[in-house]
Amino acid sequence: MPLLAAARLEGAVRLAVSKMVSPIKVWGTLEELDTHGPEDFLERLPRILGLAPDCWSQDEQVITETARTLLTQLAGDEAGDVDAFVELGCDHLRSALSARSLDKVGEHVTTARQRFNAADAAEEARHDTQAYAAYCDAVLGFTAGDATAVAAVATRLEAALHRRDAGHCYSTGTAPRDRL
Repeated sequence: MPLLAAARLEGAVRLAVSKMVSPIKVWGTLEELDTHGPEDFLERLPRILGLAPDCWSQDEQVITETARTLLTQLAGDEAGDVDAFVELGCDHLRSALSARSLDKVGEHVTTARQRFNAADAAEEARHDTQAYAAYCDAVLGFTAGDATAVAAVATRLEAALHRRDAGHCYSTGTAPRDRL
């Protein structure tokens, strides 16, 4: 039943994202969610919730805040913590893009980096979180005018992408693509 509930919720969110139904209808369901439910459901919940800030952060603040609150709660739960940290990190990157001052950009990027590092610590070999954290460090280094830090980040990012490709090739039996 938890997998069916997750699939139904994902379907409802996707319908709202595509504007087939009102996001307010989905918000009512989100408001009633129990973040102490079955593990199978909680494992899928962060990625479903991550769609809300992506789509409605400008227009439907109440839905976005509900999703952020749920993601924050899930970040403290072992079943959903890794993906919740990733979604919260992406949300802070999105907020950095719309920030009106360099100080606010720095705050959001720093918080995003903390979320991605937490996700990486919770699940070893999560190469996407390593790449996101490196991106955050690059932005922070660039805004600080620190060319040495940016160069070091470029090396970390290349290593994370190489590890990701190596893991992908191992799991699928395909050869890595040449980088441009």
